[in-house]
Amino acid sequence: MDSRLTLVVSVVMGCLVLTVRGDGHLSNSTGSSDFTFLSVQPLTGVFNRTGCGVSKLCVEQPTECNPATNGTCAFVSSALSSVNGTDIAFELRGESTGYIALLLSPDSQQGNDKAYVCANSNNSVILTTALFNNSALTPDNTLPVSGALGSVSGNIIRCSFVASGLNATASSARSADTSFFVSFATGSFSNGVLGSPAVQLLSNRSLDLTNASSNASPSSAPTAPPTTAGGSALLHPALQGLVLLSMLILRLF
Repeated sequence: MDSRLTLVVSVVMGCLVLTVRGDGHLSNSTGSSDFTFLSVQPLTGVFNRTGCGVSKLCVEQPTECNPATNGTCAFVSSALSSVNGTDIAFELRGESTGYIALLLSPDSQQGNDKAYVCANSNNSVILTTALFNNSALTPDNTLPVSGALGSVSGNIIRCSFVASGLNATASSARSADTSFFVSFATGSFSNGVLGSPAVQLLSNRSLDLTNASSNASPSSAPTAPPTTAGGSALLHPALQGLVLLSMLILRLF
């Protein structure tokens, strides 16, 4: 092994020691079982793209994938609830043996995001709400939801629900702002413990959840199917940096 390769290997291995945990994961586990899970009524049908861009906002990966099929498709849709015209109805569909989650952030920083989590519990869906911060989910029972439906078919989880009181602004004196950066994540679920979410798609700008035409292509999207245990199909940012660093070192020699 020549000196260049030895140097590259040393740098990469040293950085991996700093970024990878002993269990092989690249992010911290939520590790909390203090979540309140809501029972979900059975969902008898499937979601489809009918109305996307017309009556509901759709964000998906791969682009224009069909959530009604068994193929790879991370899918989120939103629209004003037909019940009262102020709450927002969501549809989620993705592949995981643990959970799928909708993350809503008022900015692109992904901190203190609202999280709606649909988990596979013995082939039935249960739902909980949380805050997503520092790569972890923490319980938050202040996010009201209603009308939840869900189904599990193999590793495909589908769920729908209505969220109340969504507001991207901190001020209650202002009109509700329903524009958020929309993320879709998956993770593991075992004995009531939610693993760290792995983001599978992220909208490239803030989207008005009540405006069907505010759709945007994902700015961060995996090209391979997500792992069924919820691991990210994207190359972790830390590893991306290591690859670039290795290439730079090789070019210096």
